[in-house]
Amino acid sequence: MPPGSLRVSPGSDSSRRASDTDRDRTAELLNQGLAKGFLTPVEHSERLDAALAARYVGELVPLTSDIPAS
Repeated sequence: MPPGSLRVSPGSDSSRRASDTDRDRTAELLNQGLAKGFLTPVEHSERLDAALAARYVGELVPLTSDIPAS
């Protein structure tokens, strides 16, 4: 798992409020997923919108959990 990823185990810090840094990190992982062909442009757009609207880290985790680590 790459440093800075937001893949947390259930019950750990998933209820912590998401910071701008958390949302930015998720956006970067989504951008990498799009660039490497793991996401379609539509999936990327939907997930990016969800990442930017997320209030808790637990909302960010599923957005990148199916993208292989670089």
